[in-house]
Amino acid sequence: MIVRAQTSPWGRLVILLSCAGAQTARADATNRNLLPIGEHESLRANAGIAASSPGSVFHNPAGLAALDHPQISVSGTTLMYFRSSTDRLLELDEPIPYQASGFAPIPASLVSTYKLGSFSAATAILVPDLLTLDNRIRQTTPMASLNLLQSVRRQDLWLGGALARRLGDRVAVGLSVFGVRRSSISNTFFQVTVPAQPGTLSQVTASETVDVIGVQAILGVSIEVAPAVTVGVRVEPPFLQLTGGASVYRSQLASDGMMTTLTEIDQDDVDVHQPVPADFGLGVAIRATDALTLYADVALQLGSTYTTIDDPDLGPPTVVELDAAPRASVGFDLQLATKLTLHAGVLYNGSASGRLEEPGDAAEDYYGGAAGITWTSGRTRTGLGALVMRSQGKIVPLDAMPGDTETADTTVLGGLLTVGYLL
Repeated sequence: MIVRAQTSPWGRLVILLSCAGAQTARADATNRNLLPIGEHESLRANAGIAASSPGSVFHNPAGLAALDHPQISVSGTTLMYFRSSTDRLLELDEPIPYQASGFAPIPASLVSTYKLGSFSAATAILVPDLLTLDNRIRQTTPMASLNLLQSVRRQDLWLGGALARRLGDRVAVGLSVFGVRRSSISNTFFQVTVPAQPGTLSQVTASETVDVIGVQAILGVSIEVAPAVTVGVRVEPPFLQLTGGASVYRSQLASDGMMTTLTEIDQDDVDVHQPVPADFGLGVAIRATDALTLYADVALQLGSTYTTIDDPDLGPPTVVELDAAPRASVGFDLQLATKLTLHAGVLYNGSASGRLEEPGDAAEDYYGGAAGITWTSGRTRTGLGALVMRSQGKIVPLDAMPGDTETADTTVLGGLLTVGYLL
């Protein structure tokens, strides 16, 4: 996310750090659909636009039309480890590194599918994005001492359903509609003191709570172009925001040992605009043998420029610029035995933040993969797998000159669990 806001260097630092957790393995419009979701799709690194499973309610609702049995499907990640670091976030009398790490749950879904006459239907509760971060950094240089405390809580909750129907033997169409609540709260405390000069300090405290409610639709088409080849098309129109508000508190304290200045902003009922651009995807599924099915997806999120906050009491408008961002996933299902299947896939997720121009700008392109097995016992289908992703992104330090960037390494490790039950 590229933020254009004219604030002091310390103010920009706090704004950046208050959302640093959100920029770690994030799944918002900057790295859309980054984290795997869906009973089978999560084990294939999100490959599944041309597939048919309960996860089709998110990846391509037309795939629901091919399901033979009503079922309940649960998928999620019980534990995710992430680590993000850069060697120089800013420089006092020497470079100050930054590192954040922790454990957090990531996407989860509960999907129920059934028949309504000639239609296939599904109801779903999805959590495509969920992150918790508590972080503390203490750094001492020969001239200064720095303390940083961070706390970030963020979640997307999608509630809705889908309808799908076959149009002849080869074509199916589907539509999913979700009510979406996007909420986040972040708290940051940042302090720099100079031990050699008692009473000299720069201290910033920031707190922000955001709540956005809207509607998201997903349109899908599935076409069997040959007996062993299915093509899927997924269209996700722009997010329709219905309401959006924030509470913002920022306090900046500065002292040279002789004079102390304090500035504060405490604003409730701030209007927030957080649109998500349109997204288009194309997938192919090839049944190479009776036991092996191959999947390949490509997708593109369109670019966009918009103002998130335009409140005179908070300073100049905050503008976000998003470039067009590509994604790709390739995976397979291999039936090893009658009741045992191996799933695996790799993914690429390009960042929509392509312009690294101002302090705090960051861009992360992710590469990774997932793998797991599912086995069936009676009517129950259980899956276990693992996820790994890496990004060697770029960040503009807060004291940077034009064109100056630093490498920002991020690693994500997760364990995947899925359960399906045929009704």
